[in-house]
Amino acid sequence: MAERRTQSAKATTQTDERVEEVVRFLQEVSQCRDSDATKKCFAQHARSQFPDIGKAAITVHPYFQCCSDKFEEVDGFYCIKSCQESDKRGDAAHLQVFMTFRLFNDRLERNKEPAMFLMLGIHSDNILAWLRQDTDVCKVTGRKEIQQNIEQVRRFVRILGLQNRRNAPDLIALHRDRIVFVEVKSVGLATTPTPKDIDDAIIKAEKQLNEGVQLFQEIMNTQEKCHVVKVIALPGVASKVLCTRPLSKDVTFLCQDHLLKFDIQVPEAETDLSAFRQWWGNLLYTNVDSQFLQEIVGKYVGLLSTPVIIRDGNVAHLDRHPKDGISQIQRRFQRRILTQEQKKALEQFKDKSRVYLKGPGGSGKTLILIIMAREFLKRPDNHVIVVNMNRGAKGLCIGKYVFEQIKVQVKDQVKGHDRRVYEICIDIGHHNYRENFVSDVCKALPEKTDMKKALFIADEVHVHIFWSDIMKTFQNDFKESTLLCAGFFSEKPETFDELCLKVVTRCPPAVQHLLYSVDWKEDRRSCYAPGFTWQTEILLNGPLPLCIRHKDHQTGGTVLECEQCAQELAQVLKELTPDIFSRRPSSAPPAKGHDLHSSTSAALLVNIPRDVYRDNGNFPQYKDISKEKYEEHMKKIGRCPFVWNLRQNNINVTVDEELGSRNLDTDKRGVLTTWVYNFLGLECGVVIFLPGDFPSRPAAEVDVSKQTTERVRDIPAPGVNPRKDAASGRNQMTPPFEVTQRLEETSETGDKEAASGGRRGGEGSEVGEREGREKVCLPELHWRRDDLARYSDWDKTNMVLAGSRCLSQLILLVP
Repeated sequence: MAERRTQSAKATTQTDERVEEVVRFLQEVSQCRDSDATKKCFAQHARSQFPDIGKAAITVHPYFQCCSDKFEEVDGFYCIKSCQESDKRGDAAHLQVFMTFRLFNDRLERNKEPAMFLMLGIHSDNILAWLRQDTDVCKVTGRKEIQQNIEQVRRFVRILGLQNRRNAPDLIALHRDRIVFVEVKSVGLATTPTPKDIDDAIIKAEKQLNEGVQLFQEIMNTQEKCHVVKVIALPGVASKVLCTRPLSKDVTFLCQDHLLKFDIQVPEAETDLSAFRQWWGNLLYTNVDSQFLQEIVGKYVGLLSTPVIIRDGNVAHLDRHPKDGISQIQRRFQRRILTQEQKKALEQFKDKSRVYLKGPGGSGKTLILIIMAREFLKRPDNHVIVVNMNRGAKGLCIGKYVFEQIKVQVKDQVKGHDRRVYEICIDIGHHNYRENFVSDVCKALPEKTDMKKALFIADEVHVHIFWSDIMKTFQNDFKESTLLCAGFFSEKPETFDELCLKVVTRCPPAVQHLLYSVDWKEDRRSCYAPGFTWQTEILLNGPLPLCIRHKDHQTGGTVLECEQCAQELAQVLKELTPDIFSRRPSSAPPAKGHDLHSSTSAALLVNIPRDVYRDNGNFPQYKDISKEKYEEHMKKIGRCPFVWNLRQNNINVTVDEELGSRNLDTDKRGVLTTWVYNFLGLECGVVIFLPGDFPSRPAAEVDVSKQTTERVRDIPAPGVNPRKDAASGRNQMTPPFEVTQRLEETSETGDKEAASGGRRGGEGSEVGEREGREKVCLPELHWRRDDLARYSDWDKTNMVLAGSRCLSQLILLVP
């Protein structure tokens, strides 16, 4: 742990592929003979980095990164989040303006209109940074001759204006019709502003805009003045307030009534942007040369505009494409962060003997259990027992994760601490599991252990009826011990104190927005991020959930029989998460307070069809699946046309059929496919949800307005029923005969192909043709209400489980 902290504090100074690219570009520019050739070189480089400038909706940085978050590291393990309210208001204002531009830009691409190139939060000390940081450049590259190239480039590229200036405009919008600089002010967000408050904000913003335009003219080295539309965005002020004030004619105002109004009931793709479109259309029109736009991109966010030395604090400035942003968002939500309220709750409950943690998925229940166990083990002779319960198998993967995390985190505290952590795996489907549990605990603990010094931890416990016997065991055999438990489906047992976690901190708000629409519990729905209000705990949105729509493919059957679904998903994965399929190392050092994964991990979470289940005896709301049916279904998934075609598209798909406590590795490159219940409590950068049911009605008959979350949902019982299921459920995913025959013909080589990431398509091959197809339009895939209406309630229930495990990008396969 100490070694990891040391590494994270150091700057990355090794020569990597990024540095090599910068060196090659400097050599190329240094060979230019005049300023026109230099301009063309920057434009050409921008086209190679962003080939769809003007056509696709491009944003750099891809996703909003809040500046208000301050983290205080505690004991070298986790961080406490704290920030000033003024900073949070500023972030909320920036987020609302950014999302308005971003969603409008997505609409332009979706409607095949000329799109914008948006630049957000670009620091001028990064613009052409490689032409200024002489000492650092030599240190990073290890090449003194690079100075000659720098001097050559400086003949034609102005950098004087970059000295001693930090911020470029808050947002720059490049469009073929105009260049727009935006400064955002949060005045009026918290309280009704006075005329002086508004005037002061406008004066400050106008000064910053003028400086930004002057800097722009110097960097671009234009012979004549290029007109820039200067905009002051005031999300907290209505336009009618400004009508009564003397204002500069040189500035345009973007006010509260022009911006999007966030509604948690409405997906971002369906938000009303008519007021903003009208405002945009009224801006001054100036025809901008395409090469000039490309040159701006090349100088502001090209290779020479990335930080020379990469440290923890400036990693976000490496982000250029959605794939970079997805990795960055994943790293942000992997951090072990507690809010101030959670820290107070820890203090309040640290001496309680029976504590139940309540909260939706992603609210930090597992993290708090680990922290409380860590603190408990600081006391002499204390012991921690991780109670890992499942049915039909010994334990869950989350139990193994909690056990190993506690061992790792206490190993460096005091020598031997990790030897006082135990994992007891229980199969509650076994007839004498209670006696086995008591026996295993007695064997694990040293003889004559004082049970007052024993802490039992149970994560992801199910409803009380499935573990009531274990509760009785605690009351009778271990009544003096401490018990901490948490779970998604469970409720607080009697005699327990309840610690309520009311903020989802480990899941992006864009995903929380979708979960609000499919969750059926009001107490959980109230915990999801409410939008752009500055009172919220999380002020960054993350990537919008995407939908692969099977209904558009006209192939019939289910997603698992659809070749087009597999091809479209493969396209999306290769565009958004190419690091899953490559070995390129990351330039970014690990940040404090989290374990950095080397790649963006992906998990395909499978929901088993409802009609494969049966009612659970006296509790018909809880649905049982036999072990036999589970194994049969997962084996067929491994050989279904959908998975087969993913592999044919060079996606390495690993199908996990095992049950029980184990390390479920999501860090491998490729897509891990597993049952959603196996994944309870775990987390993954990219989560793909695979539904089990057919849509209940044709899309044309679905009335979205009548969808409700108040109805009682069927709930999957824990694990699998070890008894054989005599009932034969209808199998919805039997492949067509010709596909089955093809799978059988390739069965001997299938495992080898899966291990190597699938076949490689040569020139002219079917796979090669697929990879050469037109790039996918991501805005067309953003989720909508009619997408959710196609899912059965059974699928929606399990979608909540799957979505809450997502750290960055959620992808839905829509039936």
